[in-house]
Amino acid sequence: MSSPSAVVGNWRLLVTYSLSIFLAASPLRFDTPITGFEQIMPDMTGDDSVPEVVLVTQLPTTTSWFESTCARPNGKVLATRVDEPELYEFDPEQPDEPLRLVCIVPECSGLVHACALKGREDEYAVLTAMVDMKAVSVVGHMLWRVAFDGKSDGQPSVTKLAALPGVGMGAECTAISERTVLITDTHKACIWALDVLTGKTSVLFEHETMIRAGGDYFFGLNRIRIIGDYLWYANESTGSLCRVPIVKDDSADGGLRITGPVELITDEIPNTDGFTMTEDGTTAYSVNYVKGTLRQIKIDPGTGKAETREFMNSLVAPTTIELIHSRSTGKPKLVVICNGRNDVAWMKDFSWSDIANISATVTTEEVVEYV
Repeated sequence: MSSPSAVVGNWRLLVTYSLSIFLAASPLRFDTPITGFEQIMPDMTGDDSVPEVVLVTQLPTTTSWFESTCARPNGKVLATRVDEPELYEFDPEQPDEPLRLVCIVPECSGLVHACALKGREDEYAVLTAMVDMKAVSVVGHMLWRVAFDGKSDGQPSVTKLAALPGVGMGAECTAISERTVLITDTHKACIWALDVLTGKTSVLFEHETMIRAGGDYFFGLNRIRIIGDYLWYANESTGSLCRVPIVKDDSADGGLRITGPVELITDEIPNTDGFTMTEDGTTAYSVNYVKGTLRQIKIDPGTGKAETREFMNSLVAPTTIELIHSRSTGKPKLVVICNGRNDVAWMKDFSWSDIANISATVTTEEVVEYV
């Protein structure tokens, strides 16, 4: 508190009080209103075309970094933690409940991604690596099978499917058949096809649109989807979403054959981490984990033309987005994990350490007048 100061003139006394307020950065948002400051809260339009957004708030620690989510048949959602070798589970109907630790995967330091295995009931492929968050190093990739016993919440079995010595920096795994899992490689700018029966890998597809942009960008190609007759993929550094036509071909590597040229759908989604699409391929959703926004991309399936808009902002490092249907209502929901105030090497334009303790001065004047 500062010292009182006198003001000359007719017994008018001005007393100034200075109060320092320190704002501790929250993993998601400020739950208590703070008068006079812009709260870190989502701002969402009233557009009915956007599903309800569910923010998962109760992360294990304030420094967690979750990189992918995957829906289970029982309605719950798995989440991979890339800064630890831990697989978690949460109920999107209860987003404020703590996440449950499902298992710890051996021979790695982080879980990069997870996907459901085709033709298997409640079994998943988990892409792992030795991850150094400070050095932005992701090496020593492996693919594991995590299998639950029915639809229970019991401990799953964990078995190694394959070592992946040829992968430069894996970003996502996606099963396209009972035998084949695709893996995106952000450093080698290609999509690998892994035969889970033999452990053999081959390059399914590579293209210049998968290459990282110049400068200090760490990541390029990351997210992929097989929707309809197209392979869709996103490039984090160029902000692009592309598609290429495909057909199933058992004689081709990976069981897919590229049948036409690459189409650029949009280049307006930079810093895409989490990404999801509707089954008809007309709408995609992505997160901008640097800016803290959610985006909707409306796509004309015939022409490939797209319109992109932001529909939620002021989130703190959102990294995953999963399109599910509510068990209670059947309506679609977008489930989003925000990782909060993490200072990581690849987020050069944003640092939580700069605002973790914001000091603001609030001045109150007390006036006493004698007439």
